Amino acid sequence: CYQKYDELSAQNPSIPQNFTEKCLAALREKDVNAGGMYLMNDLYAPAKTLCSDVGQAMSEALSFSPINAVMTGSGSCVAALFETPELCEWAKSRYYGKYKTMVVKTVEPSLIKTWKNPFALSVDGEE
Repeated sequence: CYQKYDELSAQNPSIPQNFTEKCLAALREKDVNAGGMYLMNDLYAPAKTLCSDVGQAMSEALSFSPINAVMTGSGSCVAALFETPELCEWAKSRYYGKYKTMVVKTVEPSLIKTWKNPFALSVDGEE
């Protein structure tokens, strides 16, 4: 995936747009809609050329009209960001594709004393 990224970057050089900083700033202000607009992963284009499942998973996630969707890492997961937990649960309940789905939530580290990571995983209502 990284080699493909280098090949694609050489063919189509782009100017960094500071999406990470803009996303984090919006999320710190609790503006999920603005933060969601900046969700991106530079490895998405090479990953979907190497593995059609990546593009299909992204397309299926976006079909539920989330704020945005983003591939994690080099293609291990696609995550969709919804405005409310209810919309997320609704999308999960109506997804009948081949990929496993989970509902996760972000928590503030200061509220959980045993976790140092700002992300907590919840599967079917269990934390």
